[in-house]
Parts: sequence; structure tokens; C-alpha cells
Amino acid sequence: MSTELVRAALARRQAGKLDEAAALLERAAAADRSLLPALGAIQFERGNARLGEGDIDAAAVAFGQATAFLVDDPASAFNLGVAEERRGRRAEAEAAYRVALSRDPLLASAWNNLLLLAKAAGRIPDAVRAGRAALRAAPAFYEALVNLGELQAVLGQTGEARHLLGRASATVSMPWAALSGLGLAEALAGRIEAALAALHKSLALNPSGRGTWNNLATAVPELADVMEALGRTLALAPDDAAAHSNLIFALAYVPEADGGRRLGEAMSWGARHASPRPPPTFANPRDSDRRLRVGYLSGDLRQHPIAYNVEDLLRCHDRRQVEVVAYSSTTTADAATRRIAGAVDLWRDVAGRTEAETAAAIRADGVDVLVVLAGHAGSNPLAVAGFRPAPVQVSFHDVSTSGVDAIDAWLTDPILHPADTPELFVETLVRLPSFYLHRPPGEAPVPEPRGVGPIIFGSFNNPLKLGPAVLDAWARILDAVPGTRLLVKYKNRFASPLVQAPVRHALGDRVDFLVRDVSRAEQLGLWNLVDIALDPFPFNGSATSFEALWMGVPVVTLAGDRFVGRVGASLLAQVGLGRLVASDTAGYVDRAVALASDRPALAGLRAGLRDRIAASPLCDAEAYARNVEAAYRDLWRAWCDRR
Repeated sequence: MSTELVRAALARRQAGKLDEAAALLERAAAADRSLLPALGAIQFERGNARLGEGDIDAAAVAFGQATAFLVDDPASAFNLGVAEERRGRRAEAEAAYRVALSRDPLLASAWNNLLLLAKAAGRIPDAVRAGRAALRAAPAFYEALVNLGELQAVLGQTGEARHLLGRASATVSMPWAALSGLGLAEALAGRIEAALAALHKSLALNPSGRGTWNNLATAVPELADVMEALGRTLALAPDDAAAHSNLIFALAYVPEADGGRRLGEAMSWGARHASPRPPPTFANPRDSDRRLRVGYLSGDLRQHPIAYNVEDLLRCHDRRQVEVVAYSSTTTADAATRRIAGAVDLWRDVAGRTEAETAAAIRADGVDVLVVLAGHAGSNPLAVAGFRPAPVQVSFHDVSTSGVDAIDAWLTDPILHPADTPELFVETLVRLPSFYLHRPPGEAPVPEPRGVGPIIFGSFNNPLKLGPAVLDAWARILDAVPGTRLLVKYKNRFASPLVQAPVRHALGDRVDFLVRDVSRAEQLGLWNLVDIALDPFPFNGSATSFEALWMGVPVVTLAGDRFVGRVGASLLAQVGLGRLVASDTAGYVDRAVALASDRPALAGLRAGLRDRIAASPLCDAEAYARNVEAAYRDLWRAWCDRR
């Protein structure tokens, strides 16, 4: 009987009727288990056929049976992993790849896929180990060279990244992906010209490389047409939420980008990536005076300006009023991450989780107020808010309106958003007495008095902020105070002659460039070379300006028409230096010239500036925490009153 079934199964197999063949052979194998390997081979074929047809569930079932029956075969387990990945079952996919590797430890493709899974899950050390194992198994494996190289670039291991991606570029005839990653690595290493060359080569090979267009906009924005590059990215991938957030962030730098355009892009992002869902029901008790559970969601709880702004807030929350939960999506934890984790009541690592999974975790924790930090900056998971996991949702430290209807409030202050603000937004503005709180940098050296030489102006801001209007104003300041010079620095970006060029063109030989990337302590010490800091516009400095003030360097700023253009005014108001805030370019120039022309007054201001900052609301974490808690409480009571 089994012989007849086997013959019939073989006939069906030859005719391409794999489902019928498998069914017949399964009946035969029930009586004769020696036929299980043959059944496994047919199931493997079925899995490949179903995979090709797009029937992923059927493919996974077939590959699962093939893996069980072909006990020494790595290919069936590997293909099971592929099918499980396509079903979105990452844990099952990883288990299948590990079965494949137990059968063939040198299966480089399985190691490479484990790299990608671990990276997506935020398990970066595991990803690096898997990538290195893939290359030990197959040193010229293009995909592994690219994936590990890009990962090392993001981790700051730019030397190894450039080596790996350079090797990858030499292994295939169309290495556009390797060149795209190489461009990112070169840019992070400060080799801007090399980065630009690699990215242009990549686009010449593949003009439809959306990742390359995005890298062009984010890795070398000083030399790229950022809006065009991001527009190309979104034309190729309209659902790329990160690229769309990059565009919203980039608009903050553009003086001519009016409020309507900025609002429109943000609302478009919200509609596409955080569209309203059916109104949820919440189990949170509607008790307006009870202790609140407040969740902070961020990818920047690490050595980062956002962490400098919120660490002391998290530490100083009144635990009788607020229980603090941190939801961290960072994949590069550091000493700051560990400090913050120790400062909160509950720490949740959500790196690698989907937005839906993160929202489910927040809802399960019973969070009352969810605070989304810097939603359109970096890789912060703003789309989580679209799932409305908490009754009250707040935007904090973003560059503009979130555009997300499910976010109720945008924290600000009366200077960032005066009563007649022209800025447009979807949230309700909630004005704190003072928006900014900064953690005084413990590694900062003592401010040193400047000598009797020429006045030195300084800016340690992103070159993207140094547009034509800024450079023109700086030229007028230098012209008005003979002998003065300007010192500029931003990480290692000014090592590039191409990045230097527009500044040199505007200011001639009166500008000096600091080109080496240094530690934060060394960066703070460089302010001892500067007499007066010049704030750019329309996108002011934030952490940069605070650090200048902490190092005894007064900051001259221009208050603009948007949140990011009024940061300097907000900071200076809290330390009684409103006289250094201008409302137009002429006033900006006049204030800088007047300060530089009165050296005794400048010396007196510098001598007491750190003490003034330390005694100001900018460093009063306890008072700041009470103000923020009052804002949360008002929002909570408003929710409790709604039915």
C-alpha cells in the first residue's frame, strides 16, 4: 500500500501538484517512518512554491514540517526563518535561524539575518557578534559587510565602518548600498568631501536609492539640497516616517518656511503615521487628586541635549504626587542612560519594539500622562502617540507642532510662545513659567577671564544654522568692531573646506575654525577662548547657549517667529539678560557691537555669570519639577472632568 502511495506521490510531484504529493506521502509515512525525509523534501519544495506565491502562512507551515523531517538540513530551517520574518514573528524567525546554524555553523546568510533581527530589537552587541560571525564564515559576503559596516558607523566606530564598507564596494559590480553606507561613515568621521563623493557615486549607480537620498540629507546637510533630497526620499517611499520627520526638522532651519508650511507638513505626518484610531476606553481611575503615573517616551535618554534638559526633572519629581516611568528606545545606552534609569521609579527598554507594542506596554502599565520627548528629532517613536495609550498626552522639547491629533498639549513658556505668537499648532499650548531646565555640566572647567587681546566672538552651533542672513549679520558686527575675530566649531564638521567655504566667503580671514571632535569637557573648556557668543537664527542654540552661559560667556540672540527661534530669548530672560535679546537684525548687530565696545562692562558680566546661572530658574530643578507637575495635574483634571 505504501509503495503505491509513494509512486502516486512522485507522479503528483513531477506534475507540479505538490500539495497532493505531500498529502499522499504523509499517508505513506504514517506507516513507514523511513519515508519522512522524502516527505520533508516535498514540504521544502511546497514551502518555496508558497513563498513565491506570497502565501507566507502556508510556506511557514511547510518549512516547519521540512525542518522537522530533514533533521540535518540547514536550508529548510533557514527558509522557515525567512517565512517567519515575513509574518512579523521575529522571535520565531530567530529560533529557526539558530536551528539552521546548529546544522551548519558557517551558514553566513543565517548569521547576517540574525544581525538584522538583533539590530531591529535593539540588541546591538548581539548584532555586532552576528555580523562578525557572518564574515568569519564568508569574508567577502557583500550584504554582511554592508550591514555590519552601517551598524558600526552608527555606533561611532567609523574606522571599522569605512574599512568594511570599502571592502564591500570592491566585491560587487553595483555596490550602491555599500557606497551609501560609506557616505554615512565618512561623514561621521568628518571626511565630508569623501562622504559626498561616495553618496553621489551611489546615486549614479541607483538613482532610486531612497536610503541614499536620506543619507545625503542627513549625513552631509551642509552641502546638499536638503529639501530636495528628502523630497526624493519621500517620493520613493511615501510611508518613510523617519524621512518625513527629518523634513519637518529641516524646515526649522529655513527662514522662508512659513507657519502654514510647517503646520501642513506636521499634520500630513500625523495623518499618515499617527492617524486617529477608535477612541479608547481607559481603566485609569478618574480621581483628579490621586498620585499620577507619568511616562516619558524617548530615544535620547543618553549623552544627549534632551537628557541634559530632563534628567534633573525626572530625579526631582515629587514621588508623593508623581510616579515616573521611562520608556527608552535608545540602542546606544551609556553612563547617562544608567543614571537616568536609576532616577526613575520604573524603567522600560522598548528599543526594537514596534509602535503598537510600545503603546500596548504603556497602556498595560496604566500610564496617566504620556510625555513624548522631541518627537520629530532623531529616531524618537512619536507614532506611539497615535495609538492613544494614555488618557493625557503631551509634547515636550520638539522643534515644532507634532501634527498628531492625539497629543493634547505642547509644553512651552510665555516667551517661546507669547500670546500673539504667529506659530501654528494642533495641540493646546501649556505655558510653564520657564521652559528650560539644564543640568549643570559637572565636567565643566572653571571660567577663565579673557586677556587684553582682541574681542573674540564665538559660535559652536551646527553649520546648518549659519545661513546667509546670519553670516551677513556677523560680518557687520566684525566690521563695526575693528580687530575682532570669530571662532566657530561644531564637532568635526569644519574640518571640511567645503563646509568652511560659505563662512570664509562672508567673513574673509577674520574667522578661525576649530576642527577636531573633542570630549564634552574639552568642548566646554573651549569657551574660555571666547568673549561673546553669537546665537544663530531662525534656529537658535539651546544646550550650546546654556553651556556658553555656564562658562561665563554672554550670548547675543535674535528672537524670531517660531519656537526654535525664541530659545535664546527664553534662556536669557531667566537670568536677567533681556538686554541681549534683539527683535530684528539691526538690533542684533547693535547689541553685539555695544557689548564688545564696553570691555569693563563685559568683564564684569563675565565674572559673575556662572553664579547668576546657578541661582536662576534654569538650574532650580525642584521648582521646575513643581511647575511641570502642576501642568500635568491641570491636564489630568481636565480629562477627569470630561465624560
